[in-house]
Amino acid sequence: MITYLQYINQHCTEDITLEQVAALAGFSKYHFSRLFKEFTNISFYKYLNNQRISYAEKLLLDPNINITEVAIHSGYNSISAFMRMFKIIKNCTPTEFRNMYQS
Repeated sequence: MITYLQYINQHCTEDITLEQVAALAGFSKYHFSRLFKEFTNISFYKYLNNQRISYAEKLLLDPNINITEVAIHSGYNSISAFMRMFKIIKNCTPTEFRNMYQS
């Protein structure tokens, strides 16, 4: 499972799906999903979104990258999906996060 976590970590900004990673592992998406949750204690998509938001946090520290670019570079096709997920995971908006770290 660690190999697949590394794969997800390295490719989290790409359009990867549960089906793709399960196929790489040689399992059905249902079996892989059960194994993944058993190993990590969170669902595949929650893990993927946590990785994407973690990546976005690093990008947000650069004031020269606007929020839309951060969303796209972090693997989100929609700015609203990015904003919603960021708020769910970090309990603040990307702009609020950025403002906390700017001097």
